[in-house]
Amino acid sequence: MAILSQYRPISGPQTEDSLIADQLDKIDFKILRLLQADGRMGNAEIAKRVNTSAATCHRRTQRLFEEGYVSAVRAQIALTRSIEDLW
Repeated sequence: MAILSQYRPISGPQTEDSLIADQLDKIDFKILRLLQADGRMGNAEIAKRVNTSAATCHRRTQRLFEEGYVSAVRAQIALTRSIEDLW
């Protein structure tokens, strides 16, 4: 997926970025940027930041997962901690 913070509509031949732009609107991109920055952010906080209701935000987030725009939410392990601390 393209880097979302650098999104700009593209005219001319269809590219991955322009195909995504045809299917997603500004609110969807805001949701994706927020999840990319903090995958643990709750639905209520995302809804507040994108100025939608919690129900609308939940439906949009679910659609982004179902349609494959979000493939996973992962934890980044701090490698500075010892292995014993992780287990």
